[in-house]
Amino acid sequence: MIKQAIILLLLVTGGSILGQSFSKKYITYRSRFREDFLTKIDNPREKGNFIPIENITTIEQPIYADETWYLGFYLGVLATEYKIRQLNNNKIEAKETINEINNILTTIDRLDSVAETFWGKPPKLNGFFIREDVTKIHNPMSQDQVWSLYYGFRLVKEFVDDTIIVQHTKEITKRILYALYPIVKEKKYKNKRRWSIVSPDKKLVQKNVEISVSKYAFAQIASFIVDSNLFPKGSENAWARFLFSASRARLYHNLIMKKHTHLYNSYGVTNLTLLAIPKKALKYSLKSEAKLTKYFPKGAFAHFPLTASLLYGGKVPHNKEFYYKILDSAPMEGPNFKAISPWNTLSLIACPWQDKSNGRFNGLDYLLLHNLVELYFYKQSTLNQAH
Repeated sequence: MIKQAIILLLLVTGGSILGQSFSKKYITYRSRFREDFLTKIDNPREKGNFIPIENITTIEQPIYADETWYLGFYLGVLATEYKIRQLNNNKIEAKETINEINNILTTIDRLDSVAETFWGKPPKLNGFFIREDVTKIHNPMSQDQVWSLYYGFRLVKEFVDDTIIVQHTKEITKRILYALYPIVKEKKYKNKRRWSIVSPDKKLVQKNVEISVSKYAFAQIASFIVDSNLFPKGSENAWARFLFSASRARLYHNLIMKKHTHLYNSYGVTNLTLLAIPKKALKYSLKSEAKLTKYFPKGAFAHFPLTASLLYGGKVPHNKEFYYKILDSAPMEGPNFKAISPWNTLSLIACPWQDKSNGRFNGLDYLLLHNLVELYFYKQSTLNQAH
């Protein structure tokens, strides 16, 4: 508790590009997430540590879901936080953020290395991961978990200059890519690689048809992060690129992934397009944001255009006041089912349609949006001064 109090004090005194009062809410949300919505935070190599909780019900029951999905968002929060600390010349706080990124990357390593043991196999660090090791349920990786993890890895690559952290991120990225392209046995072929997810007992977790549409995007994103061509056979050809144009990928996802909603597929395709196709990233992100906010509150999918602009350039059509109004409307006690819109959903930036859960929500959406807004308008002000 003493160490946590010291870290919190250092963060509070760190200053903020947008102003101290705004920063206080961020610090409150950050502390709240670490203390209430992360499991034990002692040692990332030990079982059950650093696993995010989606929400805590009104009877204080933690709900675990999409844990590695949220780890990706948390990495995005930490990567952008690190950049902000650097811009403010807060070296001590920046170091603390680096340590936290290392803890999360080590946690992902752990979820990878122990995954095989849940199927009675020896541990193996090979990219196939489970989502958490707190409960007795051992949900395996899926492509939607990779969507978010790759988002977090991409932001680490962009905003973090620590060579050890960047190298660690590259290693995990590469492992996961090849876990999406495993060796499988078929009737006509032996030991043939196919885009799919296969469990350690050789059972199909996710079909080729669900993943192969995105093979170009996955390989492209991994190549950007690793700074090397990682395209497995066939994933860089004209057909793969043609299939993963934004419109075709969305249509294809909606046709083959009937167990998910149309909007959820739109989230996934937007995320992959943002990370894989720089020329389409901002335009497509804005299009998805505009479409979603016809049905949901302002702020839905807002992180996509901001991320696209920070990664590749270009402007978003919203001014500071637009984002300030959204962020200022977040209750100081954190997102919860009684909060005013848009902070009454599980995740404003990823699934704003999930507004039926009760209790308190982890608030990673606020933290990520806050940091992206700070960095975006800092960058815009810098560009304006240069001209």
